Formats: sequence, structure tokens, C-alpha cells
Amino acid sequence: MGGQPFVRKHLVDGVQNLVAGNTFRFEDPATSIGNWHNNSSYASLHTQSTRTSGNCHSGGGLDDRFDMILCSESITEGDAQMTYSPNTYIVVGNDGNHFNNAVNSGTNYSVGSSTLSALYTLSDHLPVIADFDLEGQHLGVASTEENWALPNPMPTGYILDNPEGHELQLYTLGGQLLWKSKDLQATLPYVAPGVYLLWKTTPQGPQTARISIR
Repeated sequence: MGGQPFVRKHLVDGVQNLVAGNTFRFEDPATSIGNWHNNSSYASLHTQSTRTSGNCHSGGGLDDRFDMILCSESITEGDAQMTYSPNTYIVVGNDGNHFNNAVNSGTNYSVGSSTLSALYTLSDHLPVIADFDLEGQHLGVASTEENWALPNPMPTGYILDNPEGHELQLYTLGGQLLWKSKDLQATLPYVAPGVYLLWKTTPQGPQTARISIR
């Protein structure tokens, strides 16, 4: 515990140097460079600590950003063959509602219960993930999301209006079918934050949307 202020200061200084570099500059995909410690404005990005107390573990609850992904400007701006996919930077297990609290306190639907328990038990820190598109590695399905009004990112558990009773399907980007429904008010399942393919079958042909679920 006594070493945390020292680590925090040098982490913040190090990140500031990386994002303000003159020769080579890193970018924060979450665009949230600032004073993260004990600052509720950054609650959804805090990765430490998963608990309020413990013997070997740090306490205090989620109140600091010790873990992050940085990338080059060419990736965030889409100038390279590898491009950051907007709105996919996620702190796994952080729903933004556990500032200064244990990650499993009360209700937290951002991940499954077993995953949440493992995150709480395993470490002081939460993992960070983001999606990157690789040129030439796109799905072999044409997206028609411009013809399908959907929020993006979409909250997990979102209710989709389906007045025609079309079949709706949710897939991982790897092609695994996770859910399907013909309900007129179809509730998306609670899934881990990430990017998915939403498919709707219509008489005019399928409509697809590549969506980010948070």
C-alpha cells in the first residue's frame, strides 16, 4: 500500500511523456488523459482496485487507472493497415457504477457472474480490451446498418423494436450464434462488452449491423 503513491506518480508522468512525445507520440484510444486517481469522472476507466479491503490485495475499491492500451496516431487515425475500432475500448468488469467500491458489490451486469467473481478474486486489477480492424480481414457480409436505426454503442440488455416479427440473430465476429428471437420487443442477451454482428432476416433480404455492446 505504501508504494502506491510512488507508482501512481511515475505511471501518470510516464503516460504524459508518451502522449506528449515529440519524436514518436502515443494516443489514448479512450481519449481520457487526465488526473484519474479518485476522480469519479473517469469511473468507467478505473482498473484498480477490485475490492475495498484485503490482506495481500489493495483496497479502496475502483478509483484509479493503472492499466491501459496506448497506440500510435496512425492506428487511431486509420492511416495504417491496423485501425482502432471506435467505442470498443473497454475495462472488463467495470460498468462505471462501482467508483470507490468493490467490483462485485451489488449489481454488475457488465460480465457474467462467474467472470466477475474471478476478476474480484484473482487480482487487484481489471483487464483492458479494444478492437482493431485489420485491412483485408473484414467479415464477408455487407453491412446495411445505414438502413437500420440502431444506437451504437448499444447497451447490453437493449430492447429492439421488431414490429414485423423478423428473425433477429446475434453473432460473435468469429461467426458463433449467441442468440436469436422473433419477438416484437426483443431483448438482447447480457453478453460481455465487445463488438458483435446483429442480423435481421427480411423479405427484401438480410440486414446486418456491426455493433458495439457495452
